[in-house]
Amino acid sequence: ANATAADLVLSLHVDSVASPTPAGCATFFYGDAVAGTGSSLGQRFAEMVQDEICARTDLTDCRTHAKTWDLLRLTRMPAVRIECGNLASPSDRSRLTDPVFTDTLARAIAASVERFFSPEHVL
Repeated sequence: ANATAADLVLSLHVDSVASPTPAGCATFFYGDAVAGTGSSLGQRFAEMVQDEICARTDLTDCRTHAKTWDLLRLTRMPAVRIECGNLASPSDRSRLTDPVFTDTLARAIAASVERFFSPEHVL
């Protein structure tokens, strides 16, 4: 992303942990509370993605979180990791294997990208 001067990085993930209890959607952006650093644009975009997904789907809102993961920390542009659910969760699995649901999820992410780059949201 840095080498191509991308404007934005999206990393989509579907978790599969041993427990069926964790479920829902969470977004992550670069932030380090100890060092007092972070990406305000990454945070704003993560919040937009989370809002759009939760408004358009019934996935549990697991909120946005600051992390120091390499993908988020080493990119020069806003970067967001989206956890779209847990395949071990029966409710998330049934949603994530439904093409209508995954289309809705994709539309929510696309809408958040459009909002992020719209003139009223650009700094």
